[in-house]
Formats: sequence, C-alpha cells, structure tokens
Amino acid sequence: MAISGSYLKECARNPEKAKELEENLSFFKEGYESGLKSAQANARAIGVRVVDHTESWSIDSTGNITMMASTTVTSDSGVKGWKELAEEREEKLKEKKEQERTEEKRKEQKE
Repeated sequence: MAISGSYLKECARNPEKAKELEENLSFFKEGYESGLKSAQANARAIGVRVVDHTESWSIDSTGNITMMASTTVTSDSGVKGWKELAEEREEKLKEKKEQERTEEKRKEQKE
C-alpha cells in the first residue's frame, strides 16, 4: 500500500479526510479477500487453480485509490497454453454432458 505524502498531510489537518482514509484502509483486507475469492472462482470455471494472487493499492494526493491485481494460475494436467486449456475444458464438458445423458437414460429405464 502506497499513500501519497501530501494526502497524509491533508488527512492530518482535516478530520473528515482522516476519517475517509481510515474507512478506505479498513476495507483493504475485505477487498483483498474478495479479489482472491473471485480469482479462485474464475480459475475453477476454466479448469485451473490459483498459485499466487497479489494486489497493489495506492492512494494519490487527492485520495483516489488505484488497485492492481496479479494472479498466477496453473493447470494440474500439464497444459501449457490457453488454447490447450480451452480444448481440455471443452473435452471435460462433453464428458460431463455424456454422463448426464447416461444418467437420464438409466432413470427413464427404471420408471
């Protein structure tokens, strides 16, 4: 987290700005956890897992916040590229649909 020195000075002089800064800082942990959960959900959706997730937050001289996130993912199957990953995911979806059709047929035969 980087906070502009001039903004910190403004916060020291202005109680409203100081309160604003405190509120923004109190959200940092919640914001990070939310970002991580989102990254993990997105990774699961495409068939990979999160290896690392980092965020960089900065507050400029006027109190504007900038957040940048970086997430590193990996495929346990050894897939190297996004194209291969998409193909692998498509194949898994086809297999799942086939299993569902098979289950439906079994249920129909039992009825």
